[in-house]
Amino acid sequence: MIRILSALLVFFISTTVFAQTEPAPVPAPSPTPVATPEPTPAPIVEAPAQLSEPVPGLAIPSVKPSFALDVLAALPTENAVPAQERFRFRTLDIGARIDFDERSHAVIDVGGRDSNGTMTFRLREGYVQAAVDSWSVLAGSFFLGFGLLNRIPSTDWPFTSAPLSQSEFFSEERAYDSGAELTWRANDRVAVALGVTNGYWYGTAPITGGDKPLTPTHYARPSLVVPVGDGRIEFAFDYLSRVDVTGERMRLGGFEAAFTRGPVTDPTWTTWLEVNHRYNLPSGLPLEEKLGGYLFNQAKIDRSWSAGVRLDALTITSLTNTSGQNRANLQAAVVPVATYRLTPATELKTSYTYLRETRDGDSTRGEQRIEFVFTARSSGRPSP
Repeated sequence: MIRILSALLVFFISTTVFAQTEPAPVPAPSPTPVATPEPTPAPIVEAPAQLSEPVPGLAIPSVKPSFALDVLAALPTENAVPAQERFRFRTLDIGARIDFDERSHAVIDVGGRDSNGTMTFRLREGYVQAAVDSWSVLAGSFFLGFGLLNRIPSTDWPFTSAPLSQSEFFSEERAYDSGAELTWRANDRVAVALGVTNGYWYGTAPITGGDKPLTPTHYARPSLVVPVGDGRIEFAFDYLSRVDVTGERMRLGGFEAAFTRGPVTDPTWTTWLEVNHRYNLPSGLPLEEKLGGYLFNQAKIDRSWSAGVRLDALTITSLTNTSGQNRANLQAAVVPVATYRLTPATELKTSYTYLRETRDGDSTRGEQRIEFVFTARSSGRPSP
């Protein structure tokens, strides 16, 4: 009996141990259908919470730096102005245009202009401009938006120096002040610009020491663009008025026409005409009236060369003799100009000026000079 129990116990223990140590049989793997692997998506990097969503309506502004300079070498041949008988680093501008979006931008321009041997640096322009529908407003310090040449940087002029009327009515460079200008554009052809500025400045220096004027400078410029063949012609009328601290009244009226043929940025033919009349009444002094203008034609010869000629005229219409009768007088000049484009951003201009001044009762005065100007400018400069 004991032997039977011992045999059963041994059988039970051996069965239990084998059941725990022997692995269960693994079924054969069933065939798995082959599928085309899907592309693994790129890992997503979480941005900080404050940068994940930009502020609605705001965008990173784009900055377009600008640079312009011109160097003048004058060779006098007859009765030239002593201040112009020398080599001059005439203009240096460094600035930028900052585009906030499609309808607003700012312009900053710092530089100097040498007219008498000293170049003084200052803020030449600093303004903000915004457009809403058919209206645009400009506020800050800027060259006034009236006149043909007054709206164009002097380094972009197609001649070496200012016409007689420009120097007389606007200064050697351009009229400048601080204020605001509003422009309404009915369409691509019709526009009206209205401006009001402090009146502390007009040329490139303060008037009467920078005192507050009695009436600030205000101006208007309606314009019309007419397509002509493969070109266009723009007509405009100009009006400006101001009264300075001494009571001197000044009114300036003018007419301008600009015709270009071919591409606007690189025309094959250019004709500019500008005529201005200035009424100037100083307090307690006689009235002075002047009339002047210029006509300029230029043709593009090839990719590098352009040639043109400018006719200047200026007269004092209010000039009288001792008996009170009108005294005939005239300043007239012929200025042929040749331009060689070295690169898209640099060019060399040369001109010859032949000037004659006549005044009833006086001998004729003559002036002749040759000028060379090297100009370099960047393409990011603001345009009118």
